Amino acid sequence: MEEYDRVIDFINSYPKMHVWIPDDTFSVLFLQCTVECVCAKSSCLKSHKRRWKSNVNSLAAKGKLHLVTEFRIVMTDESKQPLDLSKAVLVIVPGISSVVSNVSSIVMVGNGAFEAGSLQTLRQMRSEAEEAADTIHRTFQNVSSLRLYSPNHTGDDSPCATDIPDYVWSQLEHADVLTPLSNELVGFCQNLTTLRLNSACLQMNADLPGIPTHCLRELDLYRIVHMFPWRLFNMSKGVVDFSNLESLTVEFVWSPDQPASFPGEGNDIVFGSLETLKVCGSGLVYLDFYTFFIGNPITKLSISEDPAYYSSIDFSILKDIKQLRVGHPTGYPQFMGRYSVAAIESLFESQSTVEEAVIDGLLYPIPVLTPWANLCSLHFLVSIADTNCMTSLLFQLPSLQKLTVVSYSMDRNDAEDMLFADQAVNFQNVDDMLDPDDRFPINESLLQLNLYAYTGFDWFGLYTLRKWVCSSAALTKKLELLSEPPEMLSISLQANDPASSVATSCAAA
Repeated sequence: MEEYDRVIDFINSYPKMHVWIPDDTFSVLFLQCTVECVCAKSSCLKSHKRRWKSNVNSLAAKGKLHLVTEFRIVMTDESKQPLDLSKAVLVIVPGISSVVSNVSSIVMVGNGAFEAGSLQTLRQMRSEAEEAADTIHRTFQNVSSLRLYSPNHTGDDSPCATDIPDYVWSQLEHADVLTPLSNELVGFCQNLTTLRLNSACLQMNADLPGIPTHCLRELDLYRIVHMFPWRLFNMSKGVVDFSNLESLTVEFVWSPDQPASFPGEGNDIVFGSLETLKVCGSGLVYLDFYTFFIGNPITKLSISEDPAYYSSIDFSILKDIKQLRVGHPTGYPQFMGRYSVAAIESLFESQSTVEEAVIDGLLYPIPVLTPWANLCSLHFLVSIADTNCMTSLLFQLPSLQKLTVVSYSMDRNDAEDMLFADQAVNFQNVDDMLDPDDRFPINESLLQLNLYAYTGFDWFGLYTLRKWVCSSAALTKKLELLSEPPEMLSISLQANDPASSVATSCAAA
């Protein structure tokens, strides 16, 4: 709501400029909760009361209430005091009674609803949640979208989400199903377009009506235990039809069985229009998850898998993508020497038209071969970024304009402490490819190089690399101090025009 307040301050300061403010600025009705102190100490002298703020009077004063289409509840605090949401909604209802029919979307932002009422009895907390849900849904009866944005929760313990009346689901075209639903639910909206689903919460809902798929364009499935929950979706003549789906996000948690072939369980599944695919942890459940989607017009792909599973991935799925993100499902493993360089090589050796790539989640070795001729931007978290490996990488990416490399070290001697214990093989293969007498530019497209090292920063190697890059991008000098993590050294080379600079930045503990 702070951004909205700044817009209003601007309008008040420059009244003649209001005609330049787009109508979308006034499309959201805010109800924001703030709490001075969220502690539960009886000795605390600060206020623990909820203070509710809304822009309803501002919208009315500006004559903009008719533009409102979204009701947004912001509760970023984590107060354990009673929810009091119903009372706050009723306070603003008189001011919006004439336009409530225009509101088609309800959005809840923050963790506040999850923590509210923690000091009450379960019966009291449930009663307040039911009252809040009923008040909201009686006030905004034409809602077709209900979304929840919380950084730390997926909704399974949200009292407000739990008590959404069954009839509401039949009118929602955009929905977040993040809590167990009533087994008496009549059905979902036939025009359901966007769905975010916590599948683990629906394991207890054995008799739910099937989720319509013919209008579904975006589907996010989280906390999948075992296999893909096909039973949740409508099936016609033995087929689950996702032929209109454009975006699919799946997160697998674990499976008690050995990995199986996708889609498994003898299901006939139809895809065909996927443009965005985001996958986390499929190697826990399936042997060949990605193979199934080859042939879809995928341009955005996110792979979050353990590198030990890479040998099972058919990386020909990379062929026509434009944006790629590679990560790890659990973050950084806590023991060294776990992987072989063959895993990362299988990823990079695949032909691809990718233009933007982010490779993070692990300290990967820089690969020997990277035939990604169209790549323009690369952010790469690596173990060792020595001069020869960097030179080889830049040489193989002729279209690269921006390269960010975050490394543990630029010294090959530090490789023995890394996750890929055999990456010395890469060093030898890279050295064999390079011609030490070659003085031609290694890359003629590079405009920006950001290089970070936590230890072992190679200034001499950097000078050599800079010279080879700068021969094709006329760069001069500029010195800057940046606030980097402790013991991190960084350098940024940037070309803006023939007279511009090498921007060098360093910060050491």
